[in-house]
Amino acid sequence: MENLKIEKSNSTPEIDFRLSGELFMTGVTYPEDAFKFYEPVTRWLKEFKNHLPKNKIVLVVELDYVNTASLRILIDVINTVNSYKEHNEVEMHWKYEDEDNLEFGHDVERITNSKFNFISIE
Repeated sequence: MENLKIEKSNSTPEIDFRLSGELFMTGVTYPEDAFKFYEPVTRWLKEFKNHLPKNKIVLVVELDYVNTASLRILIDVINTVNSYKEHNEVEMHWKYEDEDNLEFGHDVERITNSKFNFISIE
């Protein structure tokens, strides 16, 4: 198993998932086919469960825009990372630039029954 790195585009986020347990999603997400774009991400996360590091897992979400199809997958990603709590300490950060994105982060937190550390980007 290797790290997963997907470069961002105008409609897709940068995905930088490392075997060390550092997981980053940055940018915007409104791909034409969200399931196709995120298929390698969900596949990697399933395989990662068999290779969890001994140190804590940290998910950092810094998404400026998320469409409906991507939201469904983002929820699945967060729920999958949450499931790692059975074996590891998990820490989640939601970075935001404005109040709308902060409110959206709180909605995602509630939907996924997660606990985010909210970090304002100045």
